[in-house]
Amino acid sequence: MSDPLTTSIITAVVSGLVGGTGVALLSNFLNKRKTNAEIQKLQADAEKSRAESEKIKAEIATVTYTISASPEEILIDGRSTIDGFDVKGSGGKFWGNNSQPISPEGQGYLKFEDGGVLNVQRTNTDGRFELLFQRYIYKSGEHPLIPKDDLISGKRKLRVSCEAKSAGADHTLRFMIRDPVTKQRLAEDRVKVTTNQWTSLQVYLSADPNVDSQFRIDDEEVSKAPSSVQIRNIVLTQRK
Repeated sequence: MSDPLTTSIITAVVSGLVGGTGVALLSNFLNKRKTNAEIQKLQADAEKSRAESEKIKAEIATVTYTISASPEEILIDGRSTIDGFDVKGSGGKFWGNNSQPISPEGQGYLKFEDGGVLNVQRTNTDGRFELLFQRYIYKSGEHPLIPKDDLISGKRKLRVSCEAKSAGADHTLRFMIRDPVTKQRLAEDRVKVTTNQWTSLQVYLSADPNVDSQFRIDDEEVSKAPSSVQIRNIVLTQRK
């Protein structure tokens, strides 16, 4: 039979061992639960980041599509090449209200340079030099005029973009839409070119859509001759 004191000591030791093991097991259990919770949180954060990334990608795709699906159609595109089949250059006069000329004819000539550059060389300062555009793309077809379109509501909204520079003098470019039959100007705007550095130009023209029309650029108000003005990357677009 065991001694009572010995039994007490053994009982205390066993209890201590069992208590320490229980604490260790409990601590390990709690740490494991904490680790699992942290892993779940990291997974949730990663999933949230992926969802946000997909949302951003979708928004970028939408913006890209919006930019690509431009609300304008191109009628003239001279960014790559342009030649005598596209543009005719000739001297012109200023005319009074009584259909009588009020100036001598502008003198000069048009050169087609590499890179789609229209180079107008002026040999006098009188009158104007006219660049008449004679080829247009409209609704997938090629036309000598901008065709009338009775499906357009209100005015025909046209935008001209190009770059221009002058050499040797100041030049004024008059951008216009005209009726080739009546010679009436349906819309026009003017830009003065004063520097020999390429400068971006934007011109907006609103014209009657119910007549066939032409696009023309006049070089006028030349401050000195001989001199020149150059135009490149010309694009005429119509808002859909």
